Parts: sequence; C-alpha cells; structure tokens
Amino acid sequence: MKELVLTLLLPPTPFILIMLLGIVWPGQKAKRQLLSLSAVLLLVTSAPVIGKLASYPLHASGEAYENSANSDLPIIVPTAGVFQDSAGRWWPGKKSIMRYQDARKLGGPLFLVGGNPNENSPPEAKILATYFPQDSHRVTVVAEGRNSIESAIALKAVLPKESRIVYLATSPTHVLRMSAALKNQGVQVLAISSGRGRLDIAGIADFVPSFKGLSIFRQASYEYFGIFLYLVRGDIDMKDLF
Repeated sequence: MKELVLTLLLPPTPFILIMLLGIVWPGQKAKRQLLSLSAVLLLVTSAPVIGKLASYPLHASGEAYENSANSDLPIIVPTAGVFQDSAGRWWPGKKSIMRYQDARKLGGPLFLVGGNPNENSPPEAKILATYFPQDSHRVTVVAEGRNSIESAIALKAVLPKESRIVYLATSPTHVLRMSAALKNQGVQVLAISSGRGRLDIAGIADFVPSFKGLSIFRQASYEYFGIFLYLVRGDIDMKDLF
C-alpha cells in the first residue's frame, strides 16, 4: 500500500495524470492548458539543476568533519537497501557501501542501523556488516528499524549513555530527515553528507532535462514527503529540523 501511495504522489506520476486528464478533457482551451502544464512540469523537474536546488535544504546542515573528527564519537551509518544475486546471496546496496566507506575514515566505533523493510529480505545492517568483516571489532549492528524513526529509537537503546553526540554518515538528501529523527531522541548530530558532490551544479548539462534530473527531483520529493509525514504523525517536532 505504501509503495502504491508513493508512486501516485511522487513525480512523474502527477504530471502524467495531468496529461491524461488533458487528453480526455472535452474543452479545447482547458485541454491545451492541461497538456501544456504537464509538459512544462515534466521538463522543468527533469533538469538536474532543479532537483539539486530542491535538494539543498535537505543537506544544507550536513557538513564534512573529516579534518577535525573526534575518533571517540559513535558513527551512525543508516543502510540503504540490499539485493539478491542469481545465486541467492544477499548484498548491500551501492549507497550503503558509499556511506560505510565515508564513515570508516573517521576511525570511531560504527553503528550500522537498518532492519528489513519487507519480509522477504534479511536485516540490511547485518548484510552490510558481513561485507566488511575486517571491521567487525568496531561495528555494532542494529538490525531493528524499517524507517528513520524506528532506526533512531533502536539506536537510542544501544548507544552508550554518555554518547549523545554522534556522527551521521548518510546520503545528502537523507541528512535532514535522519538528523531530525535522532534529535527527537535526544541525540546531537554532526552530519557527513556521503557523496555530496553529486548535488553540486556542474555545468550546462545540469540545465538539460534528463532521466537523471527527474530521479534527483523525485528523491528530494520523497524526503520532503517523509518529513511532512513525520511531522503530521508527531514523530518529530519542527525544532528537530533546525
């Protein structure tokens, strides 16, 4: 049900629905307006620069602390999916690996957090941990939590009581939502935006509509929707976003 709702609410589905409405609308003037609107929305949101600008508030608070890192602080690494190969073996997703590689540079204790969002897959944190067996001495696996809120609650239970300041190594657009979830649990966050350079405006290509651009805008929309839902449900407060 969740996937269906997200598919209907997130781009490009609303734009396609506007286009379909324009096709069946009886009045010619309204038909042209609806078709034009859907085309403009699709073209504009497909330009990478629009998605990157929309993403900026989500990661503006995320800074790189590699040069002044306190190696004693816990480092939180939220997982970002797993997949199964043809032999039936499970592997961590690319984003999870990027986050982990950025986090391990800091040298502190690593807390990998991520459960199994669906019943058919194993806990994501366990899969990520098995991918880096050489770090087992500094890794704590938190295999509970199907979303950012549940992950933050599970982390609070395992973090040492004196560790109320942590590093957060996650994707740029995920920084704000995960930070807010942790702050709501009384944890102060120093964020590291893993792969942040991908959201820098690189040149003229960022103004040309593309599937990549639409993907960036869709990811930003997903994060805003998640934050809005957390606020409505009372999972986080407005103060947690600042």
